[in-house]
Amino acid sequence: MQKRRLKCNFALRRMKIIELIRVRTGSDNLKRNFEILRQIAKEAMRMRPKGAVQLFQDNSVLGDFAYILTWNDETIDAEGSPLGLKIKESIKTLGIVDYAVWTLIK
Repeated sequence: MQKRRLKCNFALRRMKIIELIRVRTGSDNLKRNFEILRQIAKEAMRMRPKGAVQLFQDNSVLGDFAYILTWNDETIDAEGSPLGLKIKESIKTLGIVDYAVWTLIK
């Protein structure tokens, strides 16, 4: 089966794709989980120096975190980039993971 690909160049318009990777960790070991997530973010930034890799924490739920990877004018699989999928696999042991690829509509 052929993989579907998303291309950021569409009809001469610049499009943006984001990968949103959310994880809900338990409130126990919160400090340890945060350090693991921060280390993964640092490694991801080294792997992708020109792009944006950001780590967010939910303001209302202590154990909720999210990575946002931003892609401009690049082609990635509809299932996600290799980096996004690597992050997803790396955080599975910390809690419940939600993963989605979003394309900006202009």
